[in-house]
Amino acid sequence: MTRQIAKAEYILIKSRNSARTKTASFAFFNSLLHQVQEIIPGLVHGESYTLETLCGEEYWSSLERGGPILAGECMVHMVLHTDLLPEIELKRAPRTGSLEWGLK
Repeated sequence: MTRQIAKAEYILIKSRNSARTKTASFAFFNSLLHQVQEIIPGLVHGESYTLETLCGEEYWSSLERGGPILAGECMVHMVLHTDLLPEIELKRAPRTGSLEWGLK
């Protein structure tokens, strides 16, 4: 079952520690949510994935400038501050480089 959030123009997203907030369009947020939900059944327990891998090359390459960073911020918000992706957790958060995600 695909879950979607209510339709509106923008959503306020929180950083990992909730210290910062940012806005993202609901269209962008929902498209990212859908991409990740589609891949969940194929994920392997114990493996770690970058967001680029979770989204797929076609979706990832279609993102405009700044899109990959915003996608990462939206993913942090979805996983750490909502119950939209209850089966996903943040596996690794290096100071530099890509965050890694996996199944709980």
